[in-house]
Amino acid sequence: MSKNTKTEDSPKSYFGLRKYLQRFNYNYKVVTLTVLSIIMLAFVVYQQGFSYELMLNGNSVGYVKSKSQVNEVIANIDVEILEAYGESAFHKDEIEEVKVREHTKDVVSADALLAQVLPNLTVYKPANVLMVDGAAAVALETKEEAEAILEEIKVEVLEKMESVVALDALTFNQEIEIVEEDVNIHMIYSKDIAKLVLDTSDEAVAVAALTEHETQRMAAMPLEFKDDVKIASDYNAEDLAKVPLEVVASVQVTSTEKIDYSKVKTDDASAYVGVSKVTQTGKAGIKELTKEHKYVNGIISETKVLSEKVLEKPVDQITMVGTKSRPAPIYNGNKGQSIVTEARKYLGIKYKAGGTTPSTGFDCSGFTKYVYAQFGISIPGSVSGQWNSGSARVTRSQLQPGDIVVYTGHTGIYIGGGKMIHAPFAGRNVEIGSINHVKGFLGGIRP
Repeated sequence: MSKNTKTEDSPKSYFGLRKYLQRFNYNYKVVTLTVLSIIMLAFVVYQQGFSYELMLNGNSVGYVKSKSQVNEVIANIDVEILEAYGESAFHKDEIEEVKVREHTKDVVSADALLAQVLPNLTVYKPANVLMVDGAAAVALETKEEAEAILEEIKVEVLEKMESVVALDALTFNQEIEIVEEDVNIHMIYSKDIAKLVLDTSDEAVAVAALTEHETQRMAAMPLEFKDDVKIASDYNAEDLAKVPLEVVASVQVTSTEKIDYSKVKTDDASAYVGVSKVTQTGKAGIKELTKEHKYVNGIISETKVLSEKVLEKPVDQITMVGTKSRPAPIYNGNKGQSIVTEARKYLGIKYKAGGTTPSTGFDCSGFTKYVYAQFGISIPGSVSGQWNSGSARVTRSQLQPGDIVVYTGHTGIYIGGGKMIHAPFAGRNVEIGSINHVKGFLGGIRP
């Protein structure tokens, strides 16, 4: 019975297991698909939490969502530099991307990130740097421009020089060299501006011109490369204007100069002491000089005499100086008093320069000459002539009435008691005054 039962149930059990397995397999697939979907969804959500940070020389510039956007920005940098500055322009900045989390709200478009990168780039171009004493002075596009500037500066200096020299005789006092280097585009100047840097003209003018150039350069810069804070030349305009070149030249010139004559005094025993006479007029000589002028920027800074040759010798001035003793002063009291009496007659006569008579007026020496002429005594008509007339000289303490009192540029007739009659000066008349009121007393003479 049991056998029959087992035999009958087997097919039923087989088909039941099969159905069970079919149901299990279906459920397994459903579960598997569900799990996979959950994993994929989780992965997508996880990935969406990442962004890409663009770094420029180690500094963060901004964020984008994908690596493809980073590649797009990097590719467009070269395009922008090419369009703005030409094929030879390039940058040396280090650019890298970093995959980061927690910045999803900071991401921007590729174009926006490019706009953030460009103003921070340092763009270079091959240029020709003019070196002055080993230091960079200014950079230009071409070597020909640098050489032309140096030549023009020489020409301008040559025009200011007094001596005629060849242009190739001019050199620079500094060591000049033109070196080809990669230079920041903002340090490459036009020929006109570079010349201001090196010129010998007024520094204030150069500073003003360079400042104006910098303003114009900023205005002309491609918009995408501008920066609101600072994108200016690494050179400072005031510093640039402080490297003027020194154009030097050594020029030999030949000229003539006079040779001063000597003044020689010789004793003359036939003339009284205090009397001198020029017996030979002096004459300057002539000499030829060869000089070397050192010019700096067209101005003579140093002169050196290389040789000299006497063309005409000078002639000495010879002056005979008297050594003969004057006669002892003899005083005639009656005569002296008569001279004083005569002199008093002319008190009140007006002073007149060059005057020699009472009718025209007197000057000081004209007055004394006129009074003495009334006694048949002839004396010179000038102060120096009367002093050197050969008359006996007396000291202040030896003065007697009738003597002539002589000063530097003035004279009068002594009347005794420390007083004299004289014609003082314009606006005054012949008057009596103290011999102590006139400066420059020389002494008295007794004709």
